Amino acid sequence: MAANNSSNREDELERVLGSGLTNWKKDANGVLVFKGSGIDRNESISFPSSVYEDSDLDLESFWIHCRSRLIIDSLKKHNVETIWEIGAGDGRVSVPVSGAGISVIASEPHYSGARVLAKQKFTVLHASLADLKLEDQSLSSVGMFDVLEHIEKVPEFLFEVHRVMKPGALLFLTVPAHQWLFSHHDRALGHFKRYTPKSLSRELRVSGFKPLEVRHFFATLVLPAFLLRRIPYLLKKKGTHQDERDSVVHTEDPLMPHPLVNKVLRSVLAIDSKMKLPFGLSLLGVFERA
Repeated sequence: MAANNSSNREDELERVLGSGLTNWKKDANGVLVFKGSGIDRNESISFPSSVYEDSDLDLESFWIHCRSRLIIDSLKKHNVETIWEIGAGDGRVSVPVSGAGISVIASEPHYSGARVLAKQKFTVLHASLADLKLEDQSLSSVGMFDVLEHIEKVPEFLFEVHRVMKPGALLFLTVPAHQWLFSHHDRALGHFKRYTPKSLSRELRVSGFKPLEVRHFFATLVLPAFLLRRIPYLLKKKGTHQDERDSVVHTEDPLMPHPLVNKVLRSVLAIDSKMKLPFGLSLLGVFERA
């Protein structure tokens, strides 16, 4: 299966990038970089790349495991065989999705994240979507998992996503839910906002996408998030973005539990994910490019 995925990735890269693939080369860390570009470019994406510096990808984490299962189920429901993941980070979606037999072309603008993903023997392009300079209507499926909330100028970004997708192509994405849950954790991670199904659908419709499905997930975590993140955010004086980003790198999030609790949460969230409740910590959306 892994060998077949690798072959499919190479074929997809060749199909989309064509002769442009020769402009990319693997560096010493196994990351595909554009010839002549630096690896420390400043990106216009609000995210503390230092989070990835000491990243040890834990696929057994309840959050990574349960969210990736939801994404995999959605991709398989729509018969997706190959997907381009924009903003793949350290591989917490790419690796499980690839392991489920779906080919993933991963791109990540922060080199620290791309390097972690490459350590998994994964093909990853160190690039933002704009860096890729893809042809019009060249992609059949695109994934953006916890990416949109980091983009300040969402309409311009979604215009580029729309441009590179074929008519009828599918866009899969996840975003944090409910602005009333916004906290220091969001600010530290560079989130500009959280979404509702209505606000997410509206933003995507304006950019030329038709919603096929928008659903909440992780309802079980809403109350803990409110108690452990939102209330402290309301009670404490807001610090600077840099202070908050330093804290998220150097302190443990209260929602990241003890290993034993992690196992329990995996079981609870497996049930949670089957229940389509009108609230949840995050949203999963599937949109069709008009």
